Amino acid sequence: MPRQPRHALAKGQPRPPLVLVPLPDVDSTGTLPVQPVVTQRPAIKQVNVARASGIMAAGTMVSRVLGFIRTALLIALIGEIGANDAFNVANNLPNTIYNLLASSVLSAILVPQIVRALHRGNDEDFINRLLTLFTVALAGLTVLCTVAAPAFVYLYAARMDAQWISLAIVFAFWSLPQIFFYGLYSLWGQLLNAKGSFGPYMWAPVVNNVCAIVGLAVFWKTLGTSKDWASDPSVWTAGPIALLAGSSTASIVIQALILLIPLYRTGFRLRFVWGVRGHGLREVSQVAAWAFASLIVAQVSFLFVTNIAGAANGYATSTGTVVATITAHNTAFQVFMIPQSTIVTSVTTALFTSMSALVAANKIREVHDQFLRTQASLAVVTGFCAAALVSGAIPVMQIIMPSSDRANIAIFALLLALFGLATPLFGIWGLAQRLLLAFGDARSLFYLQLPMLLTQAVFVVVAWVAMDPAWWVPMASLGEGLVYATGLVGALIILQRRLAEPVVWPVIAALWQTTLASVIAGCAGWGVLHLVGPYAPEGAGVAGTMIGALWRIVACGIVMAIIYLGILAVLGNSGLANLAGPLRARLRR
Repeated sequence: MPRQPRHALAKGQPRPPLVLVPLPDVDSTGTLPVQPVVTQRPAIKQVNVARASGIMAAGTMVSRVLGFIRTALLIALIGEIGANDAFNVANNLPNTIYNLLASSVLSAILVPQIVRALHRGNDEDFINRLLTLFTVALAGLTVLCTVAAPAFVYLYAARMDAQWISLAIVFAFWSLPQIFFYGLYSLWGQLLNAKGSFGPYMWAPVVNNVCAIVGLAVFWKTLGTSKDWASDPSVWTAGPIALLAGSSTASIVIQALILLIPLYRTGFRLRFVWGVRGHGLREVSQVAAWAFASLIVAQVSFLFVTNIAGAANGYATSTGTVVATITAHNTAFQVFMIPQSTIVTSVTTALFTSMSALVAANKIREVHDQFLRTQASLAVVTGFCAAALVSGAIPVMQIIMPSSDRANIAIFALLLALFGLATPLFGIWGLAQRLLLAFGDARSLFYLQLPMLLTQAVFVVVAWVAMDPAWWVPMASLGEGLVYATGLVGALIILQRRLAEPVVWPVIAALWQTTLASVIAGCAGWGVLHLVGPYAPEGAGVAGTMIGALWRIVACGIVMAIIYLGILAVLGNSGLANLAGPLRARLRR
């Protein structure tokens, strides 16, 4: 059957009327000036935010579970410090550099421009021009960064032990080509999101993690554990390096290429189309510049963390002392990101397309109401997650590190608890950040990043100058979470001006209720956990340790959930009502 034209009407369906929609562009001040009214036909698919968020959350949750299996295998195979620190530095570089140099442009230009192109009905040719431009730029960026691998490793971990920093550089040459495929994954995924297809973007990382786990299993099967992979740099010859780092890079390649299947099914055809001059990108180039500048500031903040974690690696290697290093930080952050990626990112990714469309249609009141409803609901979920991460940090880490000793588990758990405190702040900051980008206001994001950078720098410098090395990474991690409070205050004030409706006090009202409930529920969970013992019994074996940790998490979670939801119900929390409404409606059917 021949494919129908994009705007074909079903038999008997009335032709939609032409509508008048102001298309906002951004001037040099970062504001939305009055635009001439143009006629257009609504071509963009309506987004069901709740359904889209649910699809993405499910995919992300599966991916996170597989990610923990991958992390646990890596720790069991190459330890918690030496080689794992080197691999973490190198394997995190592609994502970090991509976020710095490319994702700012994608967030500021690609999604809003795709949304507007779909509104205008001239989508395929224009979008292919955008994709061609970004793909070629990504290829050039990838080559330059791969050549500069040693410089990047020293930039992010200059004080790591010399033996391990040499290994990190070799790993980096294998890892940095991932930048190109991270970019393709994001380009194609954002296009799918703009077309209302949210599942593939969040389910593709599942394939990534499966491939990476297979790579680790092959490493374990073929090379075994007889060599001291964790502590002896000399055993890392060309074969083991290629197998570990190569399989990691191959998994990113597959993650990107698998999106071609759902993209093809949408009817969109990728083609190289050159030239974007005269297509309206000049007026948004400054938005991309401000977004890029804000990410530079954010990366400077991250440099403080990575370098003090690298210095902790040097200290631990030279003294034999057990302290938190790069692997501990990254593992704790990975757990901290569970509620962020499964809930916050899923909601804000779906909402970004919706908010961009509402802003394009100048429906500011609807944007305001959607923002407040979403933040109130997010506060309910992230408030409970904060209590769970803080009180249950030890058994959570025992599940990830069942073969590690209690001293290492305690260090990893401390970092997780410190990160957990910032869970609600991160959630609302992410939502506010996306709304500012929907308005094209990347300039404000840049200025908000400056006090956040200062906050992070203070925590790291105080730890470095005045504290024992055991507290270097914990203090940096605490600061890394609390910087979101600094940025959130300014973001809410700016949004209140843009929306011309109250924003600050409704957010505070939602947060104080969920904070009170989470503190009380968290204390109750902590009490239950320490009543039965926070650690699974020693000598129980890997399976016994994981089961012991799991039932502790479940028991504490049930107690905390009952108390948390009860307090919010008594307080008449609006976010809880928002979440309970659809559930009650479904149960009445």
